[in-house]
Amino acid sequence: MASATPLQRVRSTGLFGALVGCLCLAASPCAAADTLVDIVDGVVIPGPQRDAAGSEHLLAWDGDVNTTTFSTNSGTQTAPQRTLLALESGGHLLSRIRINDVAGNDNNGRMQQITVRVTTDTDADLSARTYTEVTNLMVLALLDDAPTAPNVNVTSATIEHLDALHDGFYSLTFDPIPDVTGIEFEWANEGPFKHWTIREIEAYATTSTEDPNLLVASQVNIELPGADTILIRLRNGGQNQNLNISNVEITGGAQQGAFTNVESPDQLTPGAVGTVEVDFDPGNTLGDFEGILTISSDDPSDPEKTVTINVTRPEPPVPTGDTLIDIVDGLVDPGPSRTSNNPPENAYDGDVSSLTFMTESGSQTAPQHTYLDLEDGLHNLSRIRINDVAGNDNNGRMLRITIRVTTNNNPDLAARTYNDVTNMAVQRLEGDADPPPNVIVTGNSIEHLDTAHDGFYSVTFDPVPNATGIELEWENEGPFKHWTIREIEAYSGAPTGVRITEISYNAFADSISISWESKDGNLYNLRSETDLSVSPTTDWPIVGGNQDIVATPPENTVTFSRPADLARFYVIECFPAPPVAVFSENFDTAAALPPGWTTGTNPTDTGSTTWAFGTPSGVGPGAANSPPNCAATNLGSAYGADSDIYLRTPAIDLTSARGATLNFDQWVDIEARFDFGQIRLLDADAAEAEIAVLDMTIDGEDPADWESYSKKLPASALGKNVRFEFRLNTDDFDPDPFAGWYLDNVVVTVP
Repeated sequence: MASATPLQRVRSTGLFGALVGCLCLAASPCAAADTLVDIVDGVVIPGPQRDAAGSEHLLAWDGDVNTTTFSTNSGTQTAPQRTLLALESGGHLLSRIRINDVAGNDNNGRMQQITVRVTTDTDADLSARTYTEVTNLMVLALLDDAPTAPNVNVTSATIEHLDALHDGFYSLTFDPIPDVTGIEFEWANEGPFKHWTIREIEAYATTSTEDPNLLVASQVNIELPGADTILIRLRNGGQNQNLNISNVEITGGAQQGAFTNVESPDQLTPGAVGTVEVDFDPGNTLGDFEGILTISSDDPSDPEKTVTINVTRPEPPVPTGDTLIDIVDGLVDPGPSRTSNNPPENAYDGDVSSLTFMTESGSQTAPQHTYLDLEDGLHNLSRIRINDVAGNDNNGRMLRITIRVTTNNNPDLAARTYNDVTNMAVQRLEGDADPPPNVIVTGNSIEHLDTAHDGFYSVTFDPVPNATGIELEWENEGPFKHWTIREIEAYSGAPTGVRITEISYNAFADSISISWESKDGNLYNLRSETDLSVSPTTDWPIVGGNQDIVATPPENTVTFSRPADLARFYVIECFPAPPVAVFSENFDTAAALPPGWTTGTNPTDTGSTTWAFGTPSGVGPGAANSPPNCAATNLGSAYGADSDIYLRTPAIDLTSARGATLNFDQWVDIEARFDFGQIRLLDADAAEAEIAVLDMTIDGEDPADWESYSKKLPASALGKNVRFEFRLNTDDFDPDPFAGWYLDNVVVTVP
């Protein structure tokens, strides 16, 4: 089962399929057998290579990790670039290169490509030599490297960095190549300026006599959204003997049960790369998982090696387009439903502090059915949130909750036809309780395994278009059939279509009327075409000015003259209404602090920087993004050291908002990794208590222009009067002047 293509990755079989971590190989014993090879010359082409005093490109191989070069001159935009390096004379069995680079410096973003080639030519002109791609390239964190390897994809001889977070040494290993005289790096970064910021590059020749030699990670750190297959790279670093693998298994770890079905190659030839596959299944649990993988082989110096697998499963985001649907009525059947205190409607009154026991005290009939009626409208139902109190009234755990959905409109909720949902899962999404409940999901039924959970959890399933109601069939463990509920919520995904309710013709007026179900927050266009094959329908012509029609729930109707065509087709186009601004400030009324805004300092501030308002001059952008004025740190000069200052908005009313987004324009020249802009969300009615930190690390150098910033607010901001705090925090040392943080066009919108 050796890997045919040397990819360093995680193969995702789950819903999200995103690799956030990396496979980090560490502490290989072969590192001690490597011999450092001097790099004696180098050139960057097409360049121009860096020649400024103190940052010459040759500092990349001067043996001093405290010196830095940017490889090319400032402003270089040609890509890709090639760095060619000449090795000291002698026959070198090259097998490893160490790189210490600074990811993302100078706003260059991540490194999109580093292709590694070597040469055995001796031409004095490095660019005239013939370079050949290395084989079985791997990115590792070996002894004396940074603790973890960078987050990369490796394809053949090319490395793609997936972020700009890594800082420090990492190792590139490949099949040993005899008589190597030089190295080529062909590289291109993501940003506009093609600088590769390098502290040091080192080359190593192998002198290992260990044969066979198992090379494998000592630790794997990965972030995964759910069940997946983890791939762990193996390599036989020996030169002559096959590596025979006798056993590979999970032998320990705090959560070893989450790691199963281990598969491995039985043998690796000298220099060959193989893959161990481990299935990971966290069930419904979020957080950190640890498993210990033990590999037994005929490696003479280390016949049993262990790999610590660390997986983090983060809190999943709320699905895009998720919209709360009002539950307007309900019924418990056969009941009797609660009629005295705590009636069933407490389960859908929007108040999590109220609760219901669903049935009257003493009810012993099971199962019970809770039927819920949704507000009128077009609902693409895809999620239900439940906030229940497990085990109340000695009822024990919930043995079963079966979920069905209906599209019927019968006023008798129990007479509607309900269908099982599909692909159901219990998840902890953003805003739900931590941890999620301990459950088993079978088909469309949930079994709680204990009574420990208390709070919201989410039940997701395939979207159900045109849903009108929900059935929850339930039965608990105890003798009395009470389901203690604080709240049930229903959510619709993005609409999949518009439901036409009536089409009619008025012969006297010679007109046609079309009616459809409509919903608050949507706009509609009426479009028409004589040729049904014309695509897409969103390009069909508008009919009679019927454009941007505002919803009039539960139904809209348009009337227009009958066309002369023998055949014509019509479509109702639905799209969200643009967000509504509940707050807006462009700083242009006066070159001063706008009404309601406040500035201030925190105790560690030294007074070298203040928030100012007006037209930029001296440093910073050439103009405000919407002239003439903006807000800025010092406005006309660079910010100072040891600054800790804030700018706060007036109170903004989100008491009735179901969602909100902060938008503004910014120009950022803040020393990367040392100084930061920060955005905090404060409660205006609770002495500016912190609700959330929206962004902790706004930095970046030499911006090309203004950029837009947008951040959806967390659920904890809704239902409150809030303020936004823009804060600049700098350290005690600024080697170069930085213009600071400039803000313009601050707008808060609601759907």
